[in-house]
Amino acid sequence: MFPVLLIVAAMFAVFLLIGVEMFGAFVLYEIFEYRIGISDILLFILAVVVLALVLVRPWSHRTTVDKKQSNDR
Repeated sequence: MFPVLLIVAAMFAVFLLIGVEMFGAFVLYEIFEYRIGISDILLFILAVVVLALVLVRPWSHRTTVDKKQSNDR
């Protein structure tokens, strides 16, 4: 269980770093009228989608395993 929590914590840290980077780009845009490229926004959306898939998949797999074990009993 501990390695799973460690992996989730590491992915959450990466997500926070991406969020801080995007927030920093937004602040630069507001203060200095810095242009955010469309690729940055698409990359951020892709990172959120991939992170959501990675976080949700172990739970759905565990649920499937739990169902199989309950059927075996």
